[in-house]
Amino acid sequence: MSYEINVSKNGRHVFATHEKSINTLREATDIILRLDKAFPQSEGYFITISRKVVSYVPVPDKDLVM
Repeated sequence: MSYEINVSKNGRHVFATHEKSINTLREATDIILRLDKAFPQSEGYFITISRKVVSYVPVPDKDLVM
Protein backbone atom coordinates (compact mmCIF):
# COMPACT_ATOMS: atom_id res chain seq x y z
CA MET A 1 0.00 0.00 0.00
CA SER A 2 1.26 3.49 -0.76
CA TYR A 3 0.00 7.05 -0.53
CA GLU A 4 0.10 10.03 -2.87
CA ILE A 5 -0.39 13.60 -1.70
CA ASN A 6 -1.53 16.36 -4.06
CA VAL A 7 -1.43 20.09 -3.41
CA SER A 8 -3.45 22.56 -5.47
CA LYS A 9 -4.15 26.27 -5.19
CA ASN A 10 -7.38 27.81 -6.38
CA GLY A 11 -8.10 24.65 -8.37
CA ARG A 12 -4.70 24.49 -10.10
CA HIS A 13 -2.12 21.78 -9.51
CA VAL A 14 0.94 22.87 -7.49
CA PHE A 15 2.70 19.55 -6.92
CA ALA A 16 2.27 15.92 -5.94
CA THR A 17 4.37 13.28 -4.26
CA HIS A 18 5.11 10.10 -6.15
CA GLU A 19 2.77 7.26 -5.19
CA LYS A 20 5.70 5.10 -4.08
CA SER A 21 7.32 7.78 -1.90
CA ILE A 22 5.03 7.35 1.11
CA ASN A 23 4.49 3.80 2.30
CA THR A 24 2.83 4.10 5.70
CA LEU A 25 -0.10 6.00 7.13
CA ARG A 26 2.22 7.43 9.79
CA GLU A 27 4.53 8.91 7.10
CA ALA A 28 1.52 10.31 5.25
CA THR A 29 0.16 11.90 8.42
CA ASP A 30 3.51 13.51 9.28
CA ILE A 31 3.85 14.94 5.78
CA ILE A 32 0.26 16.21 5.67
CA LEU A 33 0.77 18.05 8.96
CA ARG A 34 3.89 19.76 7.58
CA LEU A 35 2.26 20.62 4.27
CA ASP A 36 -0.80 22.00 6.04
CA LYS A 37 1.45 24.58 7.76
CA ALA A 38 3.32 25.43 4.56
CA PHE A 39 0.22 25.58 2.33
CA PRO A 40 -2.69 26.91 4.42
CA GLN A 41 -6.25 26.56 3.23
CA SER A 42 -6.79 30.23 4.14
CA GLU A 43 -4.45 31.11 1.24
CA GLY A 44 -6.38 28.99 -1.27
CA TYR A 45 -4.42 25.72 -0.98
CA PHE A 46 -6.12 22.33 -0.95
CA ILE A 47 -4.35 19.10 0.02
CA THR A 48 -5.63 15.65 -0.89
CA ILE A 49 -4.30 12.20 -0.13
CA SER A 50 -4.94 9.00 -2.06
CA ARG A 51 -4.19 5.47 -0.95
CA LYS A 52 -3.16 2.99 -3.60
CA VAL A 53 -3.48 -0.73 -3.02
CA VAL A 54 -1.87 -3.04 -5.54
CA SER A 55 -2.28 -6.77 -5.66
CA TYR A 56 -0.27 -9.08 -7.79
CA VAL A 57 -1.49 -12.35 -9.20
CA PRO A 58 1.16 -14.97 -9.87
CA VAL A 59 1.40 -16.11 -13.47
CA PRO A 60 1.94 -19.86 -13.87
CA ASP A 61 5.14 -20.78 -15.72
CA LYS A 62 3.11 -22.50 -18.42
CA ASP A 63 1.57 -19.11 -19.34
CA LEU A 64 4.89 -17.30 -19.76
CA VAL A 65 6.07 -16.66 -23.28
CA MET A 66 9.79 -17.13 -23.70
